[in-house]
Amino acid sequence: MKTKITRFSRRGIIFCSMLLLSALLWNCDTQDLEFIDPYEFVNDEFDNIPDLPEVVDEDPVIVEPEVGTVEQSAETQSLVNDILNAGSTGEISEESKAKLQNVENYSSQLSASVLEQAQTLTNADIADILDPTKELNADLEQLREALKNAPAEIRALLPKIQLTADFDDLPATTNTATASTTAFDPGNPLDFFMQTVSGPCADAAYDAYDEKLVTLSGQRDANFFVLESNYARRSSEADARLVERQNTQAERLETIRTQMIDATEDILAAAEEADSIGETEMAAQLRQLALLYAVDARGALNEWNTLVLELLQVRMTQEKAEALTIREAKTAEVTAQFTAAKVQADTLLQQSLNDCHNQGSGN
Repeated sequence: MKTKITRFSRRGIIFCSMLLLSALLWNCDTQDLEFIDPYEFVNDEFDNIPDLPEVVDEDPVIVEPEVGTVEQSAETQSLVNDILNAGSTGEISEESKAKLQNVENYSSQLSASVLEQAQTLTNADIADILDPTKELNADLEQLREALKNAPAEIRALLPKIQLTADFDDLPATTNTATASTTAFDPGNPLDFFMQTVSGPCADAAYDAYDEKLVTLSGQRDANFFVLESNYARRSSEADARLVERQNTQAERLETIRTQMIDATEDILAAAEEADSIGETEMAAQLRQLALLYAVDARGALNEWNTLVLELLQVRMTQEKAEALTIREAKTAEVTAQFTAAKVQADTLLQQSLNDCHNQGSGN
């Protein structure tokens, strides 16, 4: 039997075949897309935002303070040498005699008690006068105060405090370093975004944003930890340096105190030499000078030591202030880097949400 295919039936067969082929192709494409993340481009965009660099926080250079000293009088040393050498030369210079006459003129206004103590002065007395643990008697305490305003020709024969430019920092003792307690607050990153955007597209954008922000926040906080650790260490080191400098100053003070005792004993030795060559009046003048020298040396050492200890405290405060300044500057630097990266992430999130919204409720 012969089957006849009409034009109408041929068209039907072709149409059905096309429908079947289209269904097969659609099913294949759908299966392939199930394995593709349609929003992978969002993750890639956030990955392109640079990581924060590791903070560079170098230690500041520490310069030890120059604390000066208390110098012996060169004028008195010259005078003592002149007299001690008189036995060989047979003469005492007119300059030395003039210096001692100035001492006698100044001493004439002192109390009888002070003059008596001068003429009976011994090496043991000198050690006691220069011992800060022992109090001066009322007459010598009054003498110590009076010597501060002694005439220039007398001051030239007494010990002299030598200060350095570092002591110009002493007014800074009123300045204190205080640590900032303001914490960094990045705010809520989503407050300004369209909260109505939802769906898989928006979810992908939020997830990528949150992941990047967690990474950036971790890098920022790691840098903050380095800065805080360095600041704490530098502050502790400043405290330790203060203690070490104070101990060094105590040793330095004792060395200079011994030198002052020796210098004063040399004046007494010169008085004995003057007695031995018949210069009794000169010997009395030298004993007066020895008492003035010892009392003034005590005052000078105390004043200088007080200034040095104050300077050491100021230097410690300055070092802590510098550590704080470095920490705050570096913290601001890290915060600025984080803020710049966060702005990039915020902008990208907003763009992504806008794109999702334009696609139709985030789908």
